[in-house]
Parts: sequence; structure tokens; C-alpha cells
Amino acid sequence: MTRLLPAIGLMLLLGLAPTHGLAVTIISEITFAPSGNNTDGQGPTSTDPADGNRVVVQATSAVSTGRINQRDLSSLSISLFGTNGLIFSDLVILGGQPTELGGLQRGFQDIRYIFDFDIFVSAPEDGLRRFDNDRLVISTGSDQDTYNIFFDNVGGFRFIDAVLYESGTINLALSVVNDNGFSITTTVVPLPASVMFLLAGLGAFSALRYRRRARLEVA
Repeated sequence: MTRLLPAIGLMLLLGLAPTHGLAVTIISEITFAPSGNNTDGQGPTSTDPADGNRVVVQATSAVSTGRINQRDLSSLSISLFGTNGLIFSDLVILGGQPTELGGLQRGFQDIRYIFDFDIFVSAPEDGLRRFDNDRLVISTGSDQDTYNIFFDNVGGFRFIDAVLYESGTINLALSVVNDNGFSITTTVVPLPASVMFLLAGLGAFSALRYRRRARLEVA
């Protein structure tokens, strides 16, 4: 019980948190026509929009100026949709801490997220620079079905891919390169500080649960 006190105490602060303090939620939506270019050597590929034609990325951060990365985030989720609806959703970061993917614990080195507020002001479609929910491809070691979803928007080059791993083996990849039906929209929404306290509390609770489970497994 004593191990839970830090998280409980933090969550109790919700009632005292100032509502005028602002962080931001960044919501980016990328729609595309899957082309199966296979430029990154991953395959088999698909050109069927039912396998994926839209990705929604939602990030929350207390930093709202300059360039931010995954370590600046309180939460990060990446969701893949096709013409028949939601295909896969990954809560990548919660409470400022990386979560599991396919039963395997991620670290910050396994995640990439880059957003530039300065670029966003002049070119909103280019504020989101990069993201990757499985940068070091730990999915290959999982016995579950997972997706590696990653995006680059740097130097005039745009690329998005959603790679399905079934028990560690690639089953399909979408591989869309350079404006093949690309549409990127981003909205930055101010967020009350009380919500940030809640996210931090959830993250602390999740970290405690993970450490306790790891000790039990070792024992």
C-alpha cells in the first residue's frame, strides 16, 4: 500500500490544481492512399485502403514553444484507421512514461516524436516532423500482433508506413512516399493543468505496477 502513496497523493492534488495553467494537446491527422512502394524493404505490401488510409496522432505536453520530442510528452497515442474503421491503437506514452507494445516494455529510445511549433506557425501542415511507435522494432520479439507506424516530414520528403507484425513476422506494409494522396492537418488545443496532473498520476501508478510485476517475475 505504501508504494501507491506517491501516485495517490499526486492524483489527490487534482482538486487543488489551478485550472488556468495551460499545456497543449497536439492532434495530427494524416490521410493517404496506400501505395505499397516498399522503398524501405518491408513487405509484402498493400494498396487496399481497408488495410489503412488514415493515422491520428495525439500528443500532450507542458511545453508549447520551439521543438519538442518524445521526452517532453505526458501522453502519446497513435491510431491507424482503414475504410472499415479503427484497425490498431497504441497508447505509446502515459504519464510521461513509455508503455508496453506487444507485451514488451518500451524505452524512450524505442519511440520518436518531433513537433516544431515555430514551423507550425508558418506552415501548419509541416509542424509534425516525425513519429515512430517502435523505432528499434521490438515487435520482432513479440508473440502478439502489433503495428509499427512511422512518419517522416523533413527536407521536403514525406513518408508514412504502417507495418503489421504477426507474432514477430511482417505480414504487410503500406509504404506511402512523397505526397501520394497525403493530407496532413494539425490542431493545437490548450489543456487545463489539472488534466496534466491526472496524466502524471496515471503514469506514476503504471510505473509502480510495472516495477512490482518485474520483481514478482524475478522472484
